[in-house]
Amino acid sequence: MSLLERIFLKPGEFLKKKTIKISILITLALIFSVVLVIYFYLPNQSQLSRIASLATKEGDVSLDVIDYVHMKDGQKEWSLKADSVTYFKPKNLAVFKKVELIFFEQGKILVRLFGENGVLKTDTHEINLKGSVHGLYRDKFDIKTEALDYSPSKRAVHTDEQIYVRGPEINISGKGMEYNIDSSRLTIFNHVKVLLDNTGSVLKKAVL
Repeated sequence: MSLLERIFLKPGEFLKKKTIKISILITLALIFSVVLVIYFYLPNQSQLSRIASLATKEGDVSLDVIDYVHMKDGQKEWSLKADSVTYFKPKNLAVFKKVELIFFEQGKILVRLFGENGVLKTDTHEINLKGSVHGLYRDKFDIKTEALDYSPSKRAVHTDEQIYVRGPEINISGKGMEYNIDSSRLTIFNHVKVLLDNTGSVLKKAVL
């Protein structure tokens, strides 16, 4: 406000104008705060949490296409993409169709898995993939099985089903497998058969 305005405005008008300016500044500050929250916070929010907030206490909600990244200590731990998701709030379950599950280590992809169906326990982050499960391990080993489970407490992916692994000049089959994320080691436990350079061998256990 100019000096002339301060002189000629009546005291009440001056206070009124000052109050309006303060209100405008507060409004602008609130808008700026909302923009900051949207820009910095929402992209990192759990997409599943936002889905859960849409569901009623006794109901569920379905959405097309989901792309969720799970962070730990500021780093990507795993990501999940799916063509559709249905969230069942009373059971804390998210059910997916056409799933892609990726595990990371320091930003690098360790293993990429695909399945026809997936289930995530939203309270524990345990994941189950089922139906024509396949994937890529270490960018050179193809994996095929019928079901896989991820255990956050063990930091491991495992299955009790028959599993097939195909890599450069090697084919391995067996029953029961565990992939440890921390050690980046894949172990096949039972009835292991290895085809190496056209020579078949039967082993008790195979570790990749």
